[in-house]
Amino acid sequence: MHLSSINRQGFHDQYRGLSLYSHFQPIVSLSHQRVVGYEALVRSSSDERTVPPLQLFQLASRLDEEYLLDSRIRALHLQNYAAQRARGQWLFINVNPETATRDLAAPQRLWSLLAEYGLRPQQVVIEILEKRFRDESLLHDIVAFYKELGFLVAIDDFGAGESNFNRIWRIEPDIVKLDRSNIVQAESKPQVRRILPRLIALIRETGALTLIEGVETREQAMIAMETEVDLLQGYYLAHPEAGFLAHNESVINTIHRLHETSLRSSQQLDNSYVQWRNRFSERMQRAAQHVSHSDNLHSACDCLMKEDRALRCYLLDRRGVQQGEALLQPAVKAGSEQRFTPLLDSSGACWSRRSYFRRAMAAPGRVHFSRPYMSATDGDLCMTLSLGFFSSLGQQAVLCLDVRADQLLAASA
Repeated sequence: MHLSSINRQGFHDQYRGLSLYSHFQPIVSLSHQRVVGYEALVRSSSDERTVPPLQLFQLASRLDEEYLLDSRIRALHLQNYAAQRARGQWLFINVNPETATRDLAAPQRLWSLLAEYGLRPQQVVIEILEKRFRDESLLHDIVAFYKELGFLVAIDDFGAGESNFNRIWRIEPDIVKLDRSNIVQAESKPQVRRILPRLIALIRETGALTLIEGVETREQAMIAMETEVDLLQGYYLAHPEAGFLAHNESVINTIHRLHETSLRSSQQLDNSYVQWRNRFSERMQRAAQHVSHSDNLHSACDCLMKEDRALRCYLLDRRGVQQGEALLQPAVKAGSEQRFTPLLDSSGACWSRRSYFRRAMAAPGRVHFSRPYMSATDGDLCMTLSLGFFSSLGQQAVLCLDVRADQLLAASA
């Protein structure tokens, strides 16, 4: 495809009386602290009036020309990318199902297009919106096809609509782009903010890089910094522009500021959390020593239960079986979730499958701290502190203390 028209916006093309342009939005690596790619986005206008992308695609859909428009846009993006003489930076291109299916049937057209602009497949990331593919087998074949040719493949909008881990395991993308809804919800919902780092860690364990898109505020950027996400994209970093060079310096400065702020924040949190851990570790040690000599849980845990974050204290034997009833704060007992009433009585319960029990048994004498989780007893979000010790009769046991995790996290912040 020959695109001879060029102006300050770069090369452009025409479609149904509309001018088509390429804009590029930076994609940054937080660890490398630089721009490592650009997503190509189409912009259109008519008589100097901007035409929204949605209106452009709706026009093509009405005329049954989606493939025609998509192929023109792709060629336009490739030419403008080549003209930028990018050095070691990926070009992210969205591909619709019909274009991908035609590539699969006739790959020589794709090779010719790359050759025309002097590009290699390794420079291009094919973005696939999985919800647009109804045929799972076809989606798998298309991803395998692009990867075999040397392209990288990114699954777009993960976490929205019908996306799921089953597809990631099946098609093995190189990059998973998390939908903007993930970071927006993390900004307003504490439970999503806690889970997001683990979601990203799980995706990375599948062998894919992770990218959070749609980062528009400083708060959203800081939430992303709390995770191990590889790549970041959004208006907070940079808006799409016609050229590459306009972004670099401002984007790099923004990344540096994020790292500095994140480091200061984490140091403050670490100091607060360490103080809290040290205080509770000392009290847990004293309580365990008391229990080992007296077997009186109530008197031994009195100092622990005076903490306003404490929920319940209980004792497990070497099999993980709870010995008697848990010692509860009065306010906890009165405010317990009625929907968990059948689970309130935990005497005789076996907690041997819980990591806090296993860690305490494997390394007695140390206080272990679990991750936040919802208690099966009453539905509270809690953390469990556990300490393995030996009774006066030489029997190994584990002292456990559940503390309210939301209060702890709020206090640390």
